[in-house]
Amino acid sequence: MTPPSDPQTPRDGLTLARLDRRAFLRSAGWTGAAVVLGGIGLTACGGDDDSGDASASGSGSSGSASPTALSYQLSWLPTVEHAGAYAAIDKGYYADEGLDVTLLPGGPNVQVAANITGGQSLVGATGADNFASAVLEGAPLKIFAARLQRNAFCIVSPAGAPISSPEELIGKRIGVAQANTTPWQLFLGLNEIDEGDIEVVPVQFDPSPVANGEVDGQMVFYVNEPAQLEVSGVETHSMLFADFGFALYGGCYAATTDIRNGGKIQGFVMAPMYAALKSTTLIYTEPTEGMMLWIKIALIAGALIASPGILWQVWQFVAPGLYAKEKRVVVPFV
Repeated sequence: MTPPSDPQTPRDGLTLARLDRRAFLRSAGWTGAAVVLGGIGLTACGGDDDSGDASASGSGSSGSASPTALSYQLSWLPTVEHAGAYAAIDKGYYADEGLDVTLLPGGPNVQVAANITGGQSLVGATGADNFASAVLEGAPLKIFAARLQRNAFCIVSPAGAPISSPEELIGKRIGVAQANTTPWQLFLGLNEIDEGDIEVVPVQFDPSPVANGEVDGQMVFYVNEPAQLEVSGVETHSMLFADFGFALYGGCYAATTDIRNGGKIQGFVMAPMYAALKSTTLIYTEPTEGMMLWIKIALIAGALIASPGILWQVWQFVAPGLYAKEKRVVVPFV
C-alpha cells in the first residue's frame, strides 16, 4: 500500500487537523499552572462545609463578601496589654482581613479556656499554664500563637526595698492571687525555693497592698500593675520571672483542636492519622515542614484534578501517529 501523499491524511485514511506543537506547548503550560494554582486554591478552602463562610474568611478588600464574625475572649479587663486588639478594630485592620471581631472582656471570674470549649468565643488568650491545666482536664484546646515571647509575670516591690532575685523572696510577705497559684508554684520549683519559707498573702489583682506596705512584694503582670503604681506616685522595682528560668510564652492564643482541619483536602488526607493517634500530638520537625505539607498536598491534588486535561493533551499528541486498529486498543484506557 502506498502511503498517502497528503501529510494531513494519516495512515488510517482519516483527515485530522494539523498538530501545532507551539499550541500544544502553550496548552501544556496552562495545564501545569492549573495543577498548582487549582490545588493550592482548594487546600486553602476553610474546613467549614458552608461555602459562604469559606468565601467570607478571605481578605475584605473584595468588598463583595460579608465579613466573618469572630469572638475573641481577652485574658483580662481592657488594659494596655490589649491595646493592639482595640487599635486593630479602630483602624480597620480586622475588617481589611474580612473579619468582624467582637472583643469579650476578661476578669478575675472569667475562665478563658472554658469559654472557648463552651463556644462562647472562637479564640481566647491567656497564659500557657492556664491552657495546659485545661488540656490536662480533657479540654480540646490548641495554642496556635503567642503575643509575648517573654512571660510578663513578675514580683513588683517598692523601689526602696527591691526584691531582685528568687532567693530574696525567702522570709518576705508576698501577695499572690489565687488564680496565679500554678505559675507561682512553678516559678518557685524552677528556682528550688520552698514555699514554706515565704509568707504568702492572698490578694486580689489590685496592686494597692504594695503601695500600702501590706506586702513586701506582689506577683503581678509586668505590663499592667507596675505602671498603675508608677502613675499613682509609687516608685517600683520589678523582678521578671523570665529572667530566672520561667520560659513559658505569655498571652497565648488558643482555639479548639478542630482548627487543625483548616483545609478540606488536608483534613481528608490527615483524618486517618488523627483517628489512629487520638492521644498523640503531631509536631513539625523542620522550620519549613508546615509550609511544605500544604505545597505537597496542593501539587498532588492539583495533578489529580487536572489529570483529564493532561491525558487529553497527551492523547492529542500521540493520536495522529496511530493506526485505526491501534486507536481501538488504546481508547478504552484513555
